[in-house]
Amino acid sequence: MNKELITLCVDAARGNVKRFAHGQEHKADEAIRMQFYNALGLNLDGDVSNRAGLRKDLHRALRRNESAFFEVIEDVLNTTIPDAWDGDPFYREFVDRRNLSLGDKNEFVVGNYENLIVATFSGNHWNTDRHTLTGKRSFPIDTEWSYIRLYADLELFLTGKYTFVEFVNALRGSFQRDIDNRTAQAFNGADVYLPAAFTKSGTPVDVTLWELIDRVQVAAQSPVRITGTRAALMKLYKGVGAEWISEKMKEDMNSTGSISNLNGVPTLIIPQSFITGTTDFAISSDSVFILPQNDKPIKLVYEGDSRVKRLDSQDTGDMTLDLQVQMKVGVGVAFHSIFGKYTFA
Repeated sequence: MNKELITLCVDAARGNVKRFAHGQEHKADEAIRMQFYNALGLNLDGDVSNRAGLRKDLHRALRRNESAFFEVIEDVLNTTIPDAWDGDPFYREFVDRRNLSLGDKNEFVVGNYENLIVATFSGNHWNTDRHTLTGKRSFPIDTEWSYIRLYADLELFLTGKYTFVEFVNALRGSFQRDIDNRTAQAFNGADVYLPAAFTKSGTPVDVTLWELIDRVQVAAQSPVRITGTRAALMKLYKGVGAEWISEKMKEDMNSTGSISNLNGVPTLIIPQSFITGTTDFAISSDSVFILPQNDKPIKLVYEGDSRVKRLDSQDTGDMTLDLQVQMKVGVGVAFHSIFGKYTFA
């Protein structure tokens, strides 16, 4: 496959086509379309929007060279789907990612750093209590196939009615929403096995919250961060007295919709998502989590071998492409150390 075409498509999907100035993005799409003509063996020049017999030409060209078209889609998806994670503060801070190829070793390693008890004794003997140091453990994350089945009219793309970027971004956005949903579901169930001392409830201004923060920080031996949905964090912000609101806090709120630090503790918004097939939020806004800053509890495996296949064209009876796009992903949760959950009463 033409590497120049793949590079051009990736850059266009990222909105960063260096060879075209800002405001000239349509020229990038024209260049992509012309290279697709060549890849399909059409070898057309100029505007083909009114070309007689184009439908027949496209049908024959696709039948002969469809793998060239689909390989570009696969390579662009494999390269650009992880972009959303690089640009999201929550994914950077709390998601441990593995971008693998099919068959690569899928393994995460977490430490079991227990607090060993230091005791006093009279001395002059070795008959003392002992503790087990369990060390690190490794485990895989189960992955499963996801797919999108859609139909698209190749003629509309090749004649400029919609762009390659629009097509690819629709796929990327749909897969990313699915990954966001999986992440939210994994995160929601993470507190099930927490000891009672680390699950507290109260008002947003209750001192119980700050006692929980201290408890997690001491137990984890790490600085902590308050995380929650935008709505959950807003409840905390409203509890800050007006006399304590600094100009920087006002600027943070106006520019990002959140406050970067609350009483000296950093905060971070958890991206909200919908429960699949509904408009119900996947993450409750009635609680916040207190998480160690040195821990990435969410484990994400992306086996970046996307697959695109055209299903039987006889099923549609026209030039629409009946496509199925598949990718394999897995999400799990494993905490290296203790954390806390605070629910608003």
